[in-house]
Amino acid sequence: MPRLVRDGVALAYDEVGSGSPPVLFLHGWACDRTYFAPQVAHFGRSHRTLAADLRGHGESDKPRQDYTMAGFADDLAWLCGQLEVEQPIVVGHSMGGTVALVLAARHPALPGAIVLLDMPTALLAGPLADATPGGRRSRPCAAQPTARWPAGTPRRCSCPRTTARAGHGSWSG
Repeated sequence: MPRLVRDGVALAYDEVGSGSPPVLFLHGWACDRTYFAPQVAHFGRSHRTLAADLRGHGESDKPRQDYTMAGFADDLAWLCGQLEVEQPIVVGHSMGGTVALVLAARHPALPGAIVLLDMPTALLAGPLADATPGGRRSRPCAAQPTARWPAGTPRRCSCPRTTARAGHGSWSG
């Protein structure tokens, strides 16, 4: 597993295949790059395909520091620069979707397209936290506004890796 070091923090990633456009997969919270292993294998047959462990996840370093969506986005922009990845299709799952949006806001020339999977859609209705340098800071997750659900609609997160954890899966509405 290759790793590149940014500001003293090693970032792990997998890279397979060749062809355009490149595809960059971003995992969700408490996941790692292996979450997308079947997709990396599939798309790697015809595209340059990458999956990275975000800082603090998987085999990337886990420094004692604040972790922000802007920080993750900047790490990925740096990683793409180091690997000479241009205009990737950025596919983000859950928190990775938020990172993809922040990446597009902070580095608009980088992504060729973004794909959002099981991303919290409440973020689409308002400003993205920390999206731009000097931008408004986000509130803690529990204080973020959530989508209003029709009466009787189950309010459960569909992330298969996180719903099994106690306390996760219930949304306030």
